[in-house]
Order: sequence, then C-alpha cells, then structure tokens
Amino acid sequence: MKKTFLILVIFGVLLSPYVIKRILKRSNIFKCTYIHNQIKNKTFDYIIIGSSRGLTTLNTNLIDSLTGLNGFNASTDGAGLGTNILMFHHLIQNNINFGNIILVLDPIGIDDERAQFSKNTYRFFPFCSEKYFNQEIKKFENTKERSNFLASYYYPGFTLFENNTVLFPSSLKALINPRLRNRFDEKGNYSYPMSKKASKLITFDTIRFNTYGKLFEDFQKTCRKHNIQLTTYITPIEGTYLKLPRTPNLINHSDLLVDCKYFADELHVNPLGRELATKRFVEDWIKKSP
Repeated sequence: MKKTFLILVIFGVLLSPYVIKRILKRSNIFKCTYIHNQIKNKTFDYIIIGSSRGLTTLNTNLIDSLTGLNGFNASTDGAGLGTNILMFHHLIQNNINFGNIILVLDPIGIDDERAQFSKNTYRFFPFCSEKYFNQEIKKFENTKERSNFLASYYYPGFTLFENNTVLFPSSLKALINPRLRNRFDEKGNYSYPMSKKASKLITFDTIRFNTYGKLFEDFQKTCRKHNIQLTTYITPIEGTYLKLPRTPNLINHSDLLVDCKYFADELHVNPLGRELATKRFVEDWIKKSP
C-alpha cells in the first residue's frame, strides 16, 4: 500500500507541470496569457512594450481619448529589453496586428549587447513548449534559467520547479478565478498609488550614452522586417537626464518632470506624473508622425 501511494505521489508530481501550464495558459493572470486568450487576432493602431516604467507611465486609455486611436499596453513589470523582445514576438505569434510600436527603453537596456533574463521572464512559462519561444530563448545569456527554459520545451517541469514559489500560487489563483489579472486593466495599464512626496524641485545629473547596443538595433531591424513604425520613448526619471545618440523617432522625457511630487519613486511616476507624461508624449508623438 505504501509503495503504491509513493508511486502515485511521484506520478502526480511528474504530471503537475503539464496541469499547471494548462491552467495558467487558459487564464488571464499574466500579460502574455491575457494577450493569448483575450486579444489574439485583434488589430490595434499601436502597442506599448516596456518594463514597469512602460506599464505605469503611458496610459493607453488617455492616449486613445486624445488621439482617437486604439492601443494596448503590453509592458510587463520586471521585464528587461530581452523580455520586451520576447513579448514582441509573442504578439506577432498571436496574430495581433499593429502599425506602430512604442518601446519604452530603460537606461539598463540602452547599450545591452545580449538578452538578459529579468525577474519576471518566468511568466512566459505557459508558452515554453512553443517553437517561437524556444528560438528566442536561445538568444538569451547562457544561464541556468536559459538551460531550464530550453529543457522545458520537452518537459515543463524544469522551469516550473525552478520558479515554484511564484508559479504554484499563481496557478492556484488562476484556477479559482481564470479571469483574474495581475496588476493591469483591460487595456494593459497599471498605476502605482499616489505618492506622499512633498513638492520639491529636482536637480538633474547627466548620464551620457555614446552608442546603442546590439539588442536595441535588433529590435529596430525586427520592426523594419514587419513594416512596423517604431517610436522609442525614455520616461521621466527623478534626478537623471539621459543623453542619447540620435535615432529615428526618439522621444526623450527623462528630464520632463522637475518636481518630486510627480514620482512614486526614483524610476516611476505616480498617477499625477503619469497624466502629465502621457499628455506630453501624445503631443511629441503627433509631431513625429509621418
């Protein structure tokens, strides 16, 4: 009896990655699964891709109301440029059509030469057996996480067990409520709570970049390949101005907001800063439109 029970337990553990992958894939909990289940085959005028700075700075609801366009914010918190590119290919794979893409480029990704894993790349786990996903993961830096993702193409347990502390709870939430979304609305937006910072003028330091890295150049090439108009956006930063080389359709708002009251923290705006940044972005975006 004990031996039979032990065999059943082992068998259940070995099968659990397939069950959890299916539960997550059919849910809306992650941005990538929401895209797969809710906006697959749809057409948008523009897509926003970035990290938490893209997620919380540009509000597609406000952009749409100001321009009459229809957009979606595909940004994911904790996502570096490599994961942004992965999201780009995920959108294409799900047959989502868009003529414009707004890449919110973080300082850490400006001169990246190779894709690096971000803390939330694991959210793409439900698609680890997809061919396009496997091809993109091969381009990432050679780490244990990369090895596990590549092995998960054949058996998803490699990535699941590595990230069990986040994937197991997420699958439970998704099982209880498949329509639950993790910090984003139907248009892909999210905003940090209003900060309690007092009004204070900001003094800016300058960080200069002489060149863009291979990763950003590859992103530009992918846009040209798919005939997608790329706009590169640098969001406001508290106390830092980024001096960047010229590149087509660059909107640099790193020093746009000059008061601390507009920021939730050094790298993220609060709702008040979000509204001001979005409105100014629309003004500059329209000026650069062909």
